[in-house]
Amino acid sequence: MVLKHIQKILESSHFNVILIEDEDLELSLNHILISWGANSDKTLKTLEVTAQKISLEHSLKQNPLFRIQFKTKFPFKVKTECTAQIEGALHFINSLIDFPGFEYDALEDEVSYRYIWLIKDSGLDKDSIKTIISNIILSYDIFSSTLEEISIGKMSFNEFLEHISGLAKNNPFLSSSL
Repeated sequence: MVLKHIQKILESSHFNVILIEDEDLELSLNHILISWGANSDKTLKTLEVTAQKISLEHSLKQNPLFRIQFKTKFPFKVKTECTAQIEGALHFINSLIDFPGFEYDALEDEVSYRYIWLIKDSGLDKDSIKTIISNIILSYDIFSSTLEEISIGKMSFNEFLEHISGLAKNNPFLSSSL
């Protein structure tokens, strides 16, 4: 129900959306895939959206709370020797952006972005959904190549900071954020 509502909102806003439903499973694994182009390795950039109903108190039964997760993985692996560098970069980026959610998975050596939104079904609106997804896509597109360079050792965290501070000197908006 919630995912279908989100799907309709996104389709009306011209996002490329696929709703994947699996009604036969005991646990719902329904999700939406949003795509918006290709990575440098020609894989599709995708954002997965899932919704899970949260059962809390009796008062929420008429208007339940949902945990909506937005998640995307980056198409590169982190070299072992670059772990500290990528962790520092992700922490730094998360401290600067409005929707922090960059993560490093040490077991899989992967960088991902995950954002969790708790909301009542009645609170779903077009502007909020579009804002969240647009911010995630923008963050992905802005930082993807830099995070890949750090992950494979082409750039250090300190070089990344120097680059950012150089940009900030020429941009009043950035200098107020740093």
